[in-house]
Amino acid sequence: MKFCPECGAKVEGMKFCPECGYKLTPHSSEAYKNNGSEHIVDNDEKIVLTFQNKALVGDINAKKNIVGNLDIKVPHKDYILTSYRLIIEEHGMLKSKREEIDLYRIDDVIVNQRLIEKARNVGTIKIVSTDSATPNYLLESIENPQKIADLIKSLARKARERLNISYRQNI
Repeated sequence: MKFCPECGAKVEGMKFCPECGYKLTPHSSEAYKNNGSEHIVDNDEKIVLTFQNKALVGDINAKKNIVGNLDIKVPHKDYILTSYRLIIEEHGMLKSKREEIDLYRIDDVIVNQRLIEKARNVGTIKIVSTDSATPNYLLESIENPQKIADLIKSLARKARERLNISYRQNI
């Protein structure tokens, strides 16, 4: 999926951005722009999916409407899944944090859903990896967690195949 480098709108198969009118080039690198920060990936690395915590998206819009025109930073997380890595950005009122997990390092992806979460089709995705900084990471309140978990598993498998990485499991 391609995004406009100027405004972040979806521009798959288009010559001009439907939102801002930016002229798109066929060989430009893909970009995702969010809250003033731009993420550019290499030509061979593709942005596959961008998503946020479902519970927080509604709260962000509600809080922005309450305070009116003030530019207030509401704490939330953005997730950018590319063909090589999972980028996690935490945006808070006082600080921001960015983490990256290389997909080839992911060992397992586990989905947890409580009864009320099943009714809302949200859940928690636990990522188990060999990454020394973040061996376990929780993606909380994610909409369609099983689909996203399956996509992460598939991309992790492809990343290991692309790098000719294999591992043995004790049976």
